[in-house]
Amino acid sequence: MFQSGLPRTFWADSILTATHIINKLPSPRLNWKAPYELLYNNPPTYDNLKAFGCLCFASNIDPHKSKFDPRAIKCIFIGYVQGQKGYNVYDTDNNVSFVSRDVIFHETTFPYLTLEQLPPQSVSLPTPIPDTDTLYIPDPTPTIPTHSGPHQPSSLTDIPPDRPQRQKKPPAWLNDFHCHSTSSLPLVSSPPHIDFFAALSTVNEPNHYLQTKGKPEWENAMREELNALEKNNNWDIVDLPKGKKAIGCKWVFKVKLKSDGTVDRYKARLVAKGYNQIEGIDYVDRFSPVAYSPN
Repeated sequence: MFQSGLPRTFWADSILTATHIINKLPSPRLNWKAPYELLYNNPPTYDNLKAFGCLCFASNIDPHKSKFDPRAIKCIFIGYVQGQKGYNVYDTDNNVSFVSRDVIFHETTFPYLTLEQLPPQSVSLPTPIPDTDTLYIPDPTPTIPTHSGPHQPSSLTDIPPDRPQRQKKPPAWLNDFHCHSTSSLPLVSSPPHIDFFAALSTVNEPNHYLQTKGKPEWENAMREELNALEKNNNWDIVDLPKGKKAIGCKWVFKVKLKSDGTVDRYKARLVAKGYNQIEGIDYVDRFSPVAYSPN
């Protein structure tokens, strides 16, 4: 960060970059092997290491760009990406960071390293020589007219001094927060967001069959489920073996919502309490049903 002149808002990126480089360097504690080599069983490569905070140009992959838009975006290199091919760059014009694979680096140019941060240099200027031919003539002293008569005191109203206004500044610890790479999410105050949560808060899903009494939407959903089970012949009525006890069943209720948060349908499912079965008594073999297409 000192070399590139980046502000403290990039301290998190600098730590991640330093960690990435340290993991690729040999360590005497690891018998002069790099942590990267011990983890992946491959020696690390150094051809992708770039100067942190240098100027770079990332390819503009905006599908809506016109023919007159630039083909590259002026950015600053701020680190590497784990598990993804590309470099993490920062767009100074739009104040956003993104990952790009096609990047051209200028490792000797640091945009944040301004002239004020460079060491001052002493500049010797020639001493001006006064012109001896110039004749200096002082200006005549202006004459102040005097008035005879009694002295009239000037009536000036007392102006109270202005109260100094304290300059309010945010706390110093806020400067250490890494806020430039936050993801863009919809505002909680947006109408679709409010409608969505309003729909969630007004529709309650029952947890028990008794909670559906007097609610026609859930009664219709249970009736549709029973009709579908009978139509598909999902069960056979048989006699219960002697000494056996049938497992119970329960209703599961779910509200299906549309993309805008409104109710699409009320869904009820009748499921068996399979968790009450005992292995070796109620069942022997275990299997996982998998659907496949017949040839």
